[in-house]
Amino acid sequence: MHEIRNEIDIDAPARIVWEILTDLPAYPEWNPFVRELVGPLALGERLRARFAPPGQREIRARVRVTELATEQRLEWSGHALLPGLCDGSHRFTLHPRPDGGVHLEDVERFTGLLVPVARSFLDKAKPGFVAADRALKERAEKRAAGSRTG
Repeated sequence: MHEIRNEIDIDAPARIVWEILTDLPAYPEWNPFVRELVGPLALGERLRARFAPPGQREIRARVRVTELATEQRLEWSGHALLPGLCDGSHRFTLHPRPDGGVHLEDVERFTGLLVPVARSFLDKAKPGFVAADRALKERAEKRAAGSRTG
């Protein structure tokens, strides 16, 4: 198994962060890494995805929603070529903070036969995770500030 992990504190309530994470049609507006997620966001459903890792060719994939816990966790899983070669599971976990904000864990776990030889290639996606999480933070905090003033 190989894991890519990023964590970030977001000064916005879980409700707002969750709204942004689950508004799939809006991903192209704000997410520089996950450029497209199309399909019904429901447990077990398949989504068409388009990922843009920095400095690499775009990746198109089909992923399945494997966990959906409102304002807590969103996870999808997929594989490259055939199951068991390089399988990935991407999970967002929201941890509410006492001050009303959220600590976000963004984790991709890779398993399969090709993972040991593909580690350096897989790690090239890390800047994409960081950029996407920063963009999520910016969008959520802007929305939270707008809801406090309006």
